[in-house]
Parts: sequence; structure tokens; C-alpha cells
Amino acid sequence: MALYLLSILLCFIFSFSKNKDLKFYLLCLLLLFLCGGYMTGSDWRNYEQEYNVASFVDIFDIRFEIGYSILQSVCHSLSIDFWIFHIAIKILCFYLLCRLIRFFEVNMLLFWGLFLPEMGFYLFIDCPFRNLIAFGISCLAFPYLFKKQPGKYFFIATCAVLFHYSALFLYLLYFIKDFRIGNKIYVVLYIFVNIFAYKVDFILNTIFVEVLGASEFLQDRLLTYALNENFHTSTINVGTLYRTFFWGVFLWLRPQIENSSKYGRLLFNISMSFFLVYPFTISLKIFNRFSIYLLPLYLVTAITCWRAIVSSSLKIVIISVLIAWSFIKTYTVVTEDYRYIPYTNYILYMFQDKPDYRYRSNYNLLHSPYGNN
Repeated sequence: MALYLLSILLCFIFSFSKNKDLKFYLLCLLLLFLCGGYMTGSDWRNYEQEYNVASFVDIFDIRFEIGYSILQSVCHSLSIDFWIFHIAIKILCFYLLCRLIRFFEVNMLLFWGLFLPEMGFYLFIDCPFRNLIAFGISCLAFPYLFKKQPGKYFFIATCAVLFHYSALFLYLLYFIKDFRIGNKIYVVLYIFVNIFAYKVDFILNTIFVEVLGASEFLQDRLLTYALNENFHTSTINVGTLYRTFFWGVFLWLRPQIENSSKYGRLLFNISMSFFLVYPFTISLKIFNRFSIYLLPLYLVTAITCWRAIVSSSLKIVIISVLIAWSFIKTYTVVTEDYRYIPYTNYILYMFQDKPDYRYRSNYNLLHSPYGNN
């Protein structure tokens, strides 16, 4: 637990430092921490087994998307160890996210301090691998969305889809980014979405069953998850109140956000999309796959919003809420089940005999104080 709390604490503390070298070294340590996880997480078990038998012969029979199937087959044929492959891809995604944040010229460490508990620990340590790759590719695509270069944006978005079908959401995002909607309409939409999103039974038994059930492909990829109770969540939580608070702040400071830079209006629109998608992620976890792509832009907007506030006392209130939420969220995420504690890092095992698959697969299940909830 200490490592997770320390990582966000250091991000917040040094985000206000003017020592660029110190910030760079901390970012490198964060990279090693996030990308080097070994027996932590859950999805790596299936990925390792599939990787070790991957070949071009049965590339279309593998249940993964074609882009990932080709990538793992190429790397396996080159005799690249799975963990080298796994960690290298995570490092690349880490870099692409940092590159996106630099594009918006916001405080890098402040962003990571906010992003880690929201999605960073999940993406890099629990690591839904194909979703992470698609997310990394989307970070490469977003600058072209903001620079209004649709050809390049759709090409890169299509590359992301080849690794995870949730990236289809990027196509939709292109067409909603320019909508000019008044604050009163946003209020109506937000209320309607929150009421509708928490009617999980209605969503599942009407929309999902009828629409996705019509396609064998969609039924296999999405409907199975939607109808699985393990992918349902509670109807409301503290996070809902937290999001609603910032939804109100964003509407209040809309002129400042839109005038903060040449990308301000697009950032505001996409952030509003995040608030409209978020209630569905509370009632149905499958929607969380879509919010992954919106979250970095929402956090960039939150930081932009904080910078735009003139009142020192209000600035302190906003940053205090953000930091307090980050610590609360870190605790709830890390203690949810066995995936995060105990933490192990591949670097510590590099120059010694590696534990076998069975030992590694059972390690956190047996040693985590939080069990398999």
C-alpha cells in the first residue's frame, strides 16, 4: 500500500518543484514502478499463455483482435520473452501518454498524481493489455483530433481498433467534439443520463439484448460481458458526488476553459462527453472501456480549470478536493482485491532464476491480505 500512496504523494509534492531534473528522475521511477509489475494484476496470466503458443498458422483462430494477434506472433517468432514484450509495450504506452500531456502543456506530475488512482494503476499494473495498447495509440491520435486533421486521426484510430474494439468509440468522438451546446441543455442531459444510466435492467434487457444480439460477433464480444453480473456495479457512490461537483465547476468556469488555449473549446466539449459517459460506467462496467479514452482529456481540463481560477482560496479548495479524492481512490482501488498487493517488480528477478508460471499465478492470490473479492 505504501508504494501506491507514495507514488501519488511524490507526484503532488514535486509537481510544484521548478527542478526539471528532479521531475524527470521521478517520472523515470514512476515508469519503472508502473511498467515493471510482475506477479501483480490479473490479465497477464492469459496473455502469457497465449503468447507462448502464438504462431502465424492460427492467427485468425485466436480470440484476440487481429492487430494484437499479429504483434504477439511476430514477437514470439523473434524469440522475445513474454515479459520483455509485455514491459516494453507498457513503457511505450507510458511514453505516448506523457507525449499527449506535453501537447497540452499542463503540469506532468500533477496529471499523473490525478491519473494514477483514476485509471493508471488499473491500466499499467492490473493491465488489460490490449485495451492499454489501444489507449496508447489513442494518445497518438488525439493531437490530430485537436489540430483538425481527420485523415491522420481516423487512420490512427483504426490502428487502435485493431488492438481493442472499444476504440471504435474514437470514431464517435470525432463527430461530437464540435457540438455547441448551452449550459442549460447540459444540465438537462446530465440529469437524464444519470436517471437512465442507473436503470441497468432496462439497458440490458432492451437495448443490449436487441442490438447486440442481432450480431453473432457483437454478441460474442460485448453481450456476454453485459449480461455477466460480475460486470455490474452499484448504482451510486462517492465518485458520483465527486464527478457532479466538478461537472458544476466546469460549467461555471466554461468561459475560462474555452479561452484558456486554442484547444479550450474542444477540451470542454470532450470533458462534457466524459461526464455523460461516466454514469454508465458506475452501473455497467463495460462502459468503463470507453471512459478510458476520455479520462486524460477530462483531467487536462480539470488542471486547466484549476489554473484559470483567480481566487487563491478557491484554488486551494479545488486542489484539496482533487488530492483528497486521489488518496481515497487509491486506497479503494488497491484494497479491492488481490491484484495490487503484494507488489512485485520484474527488475528484481532479471538476474536470477525466474519463478515458474504456477508460482507466479498463485502468488498474489495466496499472499494478498485482500483476497479474491
